[in-house]
Amino acid sequence: MDFTLLLIGMYGYILLLLKYIHQIWLQFLISFIAAFVVVTLQMFSDGSYADYTSFIVIGGVALFLAFIMVVLIKALFKNSK
Repeated sequence: MDFTLLLIGMYGYILLLLKYIHQIWLQFLISFIAAFVVVTLQMFSDGSYADYTSFIVIGGVALFLAFIMVVLIKALFKNSK
């Protein structure tokens, strides 16, 4: 159920980014910040933040998620302009 909600949330987030923000670098930056905050809050709630290496790994994961979000924006909505 969590995965389904995550996919619905990502699709809604992509629609909002596509509608209001048109620069690709700004879409990437906002996606990175959102992914970093969400994953950080999830790790704090789980109690799985160990030390600064967790912070670095979360940064890498957030970069990857931001890249995937921008690719999905471009792939799903390339004809919407």
